[in-house]
Amino acid sequence: MAGADEPFSLDSLRQCLPWQAVTNRMLAVHPQDLPLWNPYAFCGAPLFADPQVQVYYPPALLFRFLDFPAALGCYLSVHALIMLGGMIVFLRSWGIGPFGVAIGSLGVTLGLHAFLLECNPQSVAAHAWLPAIAWATSRLGAPGARAVMPVLGLCFCMEILSGLPQYVLFAATTAGVFSIGPTWSATRDRLSKVAVAGMLGVILAAPALLPAGAYILADTLRGSPLPAALRGVDDLPPVNLLGYVSPLLFGGRGPGSLAYARTYWVTLHFVGTVTLALAVSAVTVYRSRAVLPALGLLVVGTSLGLGYHLPVLGPVLKNAFPLNVFRHSAMWMALTNLGLAWLAAQGASHPPQCSGAA
Repeated sequence: MAGADEPFSLDSLRQCLPWQAVTNRMLAVHPQDLPLWNPYAFCGAPLFADPQVQVYYPPALLFRFLDFPAALGCYLSVHALIMLGGMIVFLRSWGIGPFGVAIGSLGVTLGLHAFLLECNPQSVAAHAWLPAIAWATSRLGAPGARAVMPVLGLCFCMEILSGLPQYVLFAATTAGVFSIGPTWSATRDRLSKVAVAGMLGVILAAPALLPAGAYILADTLRGSPLPAALRGVDDLPPVNLLGYVSPLLFGGRGPGSLAYARTYWVTLHFVGTVTLALAVSAVTVYRSRAVLPALGLLVVGTSLGLGYHLPVLGPVLKNAFPLNVFRHSAMWMALTNLGLAWLAAQGASHPPQCSGAA
């Protein structure tokens, strides 16, 4: 946050830094005009119409006022706090005790998936709003649900504006899991409220969606196909799954020579291993129906993360729109991370009880 060093590289330097520099330059040179066009990319490209530039995303205003290293550090910190706060509120609403809340919220914020996403600011943003979406959707069946719907709509809006609109599927899938009620009528009622909140989110995000939609439509009418995933690139092979969840136990590549990154790497090793152990405890020892939604998130996220390698789901993910716009199938592990942290919170709140005399 102090801007003393660049916290992460890869997409942050190759994409985010140039986009923010161009946006700032265009605003400085022509402050009276909206920077609709980026003249520095190839022969020119849309700027405001490209959602990855995050022109309309409120936390991205940090890049307008701070130098890039400090802005990026603050940006990552803000989203870590959004994720942490959302998970705390969510777990408390389910009656989880203080120790379980601490374990679950730290597990989702400092887990390996959150760490790997920090090289891509758009993915960090999409991941950060999932706990708040889980909380808002789980409250739709409780009294006062109408007061929660604007919050859910705002979270959907933030997902759309975060830079990668296809990641709104994360929000929709999370909301779908938590919409499952004890009866079909209860499920239908929750799904209808989720649909209304989703429409509200689209309306709030309309200033960003309209130019992007106009550009895609014009490009499609000229004969250019819609973007699709690079088949089999950056996916998640089954052999890497356990190392993805807990690299300390099952191996995993380190972060290089940076001292602060090595410290963070050791931290997430510990967090991932403790989270995994407590999640197993919740399933095998606690055995409550409260673990079912968390297991649902875990199964859905892991299945979609491994999807390219599964016999039936693989062809669907590669060819069915909008699922085929994902280049990184491993991004679906955001749902696994959320479900695993929730299970760990339940396991920490209900530890195994020893019986018999010592």
